[in-house]
Amino acid sequence: MRSRSEYTTSGKKEVTRLRWQALRIATAVSLLLVVYYAVVQRGSAGEVIFNLGLSLGIAWSVTLLGFELILRLYNRTVDRDERLREKVDELVALQRISREMNATLDLDSILTLMLKEAIATTASTHGYIVLRDMTTANLAAVAMIGYDPSELEGLAAPSAEAGQCIATGVISSGKPAIVSDIQTEKHSPYLRAGTRSVLSVPIFYEGAAAGSINLHSALPKAYNQVHLEFVQALAEQASIAIGNAQRYREQVRLNESLRRRAEQQQGLFEASRSLRRISLWRLFLRTLLTLFRKASALTLSCSALSKGTLATCGAWLRQGYPLSHSMN
Repeated sequence: MRSRSEYTTSGKKEVTRLRWQALRIATAVSLLLVVYYAVVQRGSAGEVIFNLGLSLGIAWSVTLLGFELILRLYNRTVDRDERLREKVDELVALQRISREMNATLDLDSILTLMLKEAIATTASTHGYIVLRDMTTANLAAVAMIGYDPSELEGLAAPSAEAGQCIATGVISSGKPAIVSDIQTEKHSPYLRAGTRSVLSVPIFYEGAAAGSINLHSALPKAYNQVHLEFVQALAEQASIAIGNAQRYREQVRLNESLRRRAEQQQGLFEASRSLRRISLWRLFLRTLLTLFRKASALTLSCSALSKGTLATCGAWLRQGYPLSHSMN
């Protein structure tokens, strides 16, 4: 996303060629008018020279003014079309990110796509996204393009060098920052060699700065208000993605807690059922043992009773009493 206010080298050459061509046409027309005046009107040499100079001055002035007017109108049209194209590119990028957010809850993949879209739309050369860890409060680069992970390791640990970083300053203040030329500003660490321009926008989550989107360019004055507004829209999407990922992780933890609780309850139920089975077997065995004891005692009683009855019957018979008397 580049402004057309400054022409490229090829564009400047084309403008210069068209300007000289217009001046040649104006000069030719002026000469024809002077020749016509000299031949037809039969003017003197002084009048011819005066008319030549006057006609050339008027022709060149009118040509240059007209050319500049047309060029300005053309530039305005081109700039307006360029801004419209930039808006369309921004909307398309935001739409692609929204589709990715609807398709997955993987925060790393969403932020990586977001950084790619930001760099492509703003014509940046490199950049990274940092987030603050919810538990340790340390910063960590979760997406990067044009950087090696070892170059950004120092962001995680608070230090004097990390405190000078533009990204950490933006997170601390909660305000975006645009550095037009890093060479004229105070040196900032965690920037790739050759970086000239920096755009850093904080990412807010639950009212606090949770990270930042950091875009870098090798050209000075590469970022403007339009780029800032676009990256702020990306930061809002990043905030939504962080919230979705956080709620998903909480839901996963809740489901895992419920699963463990269900397993514990199932284990207690199985243990209780096993204890009930053991208790039933113990009761059954005790009942059998009691019945066996009672049966044994009854058997012994019956045996003793039977022996006593036979002895009585024998005594009665020996004394001559009938057996019916003994039964009575």
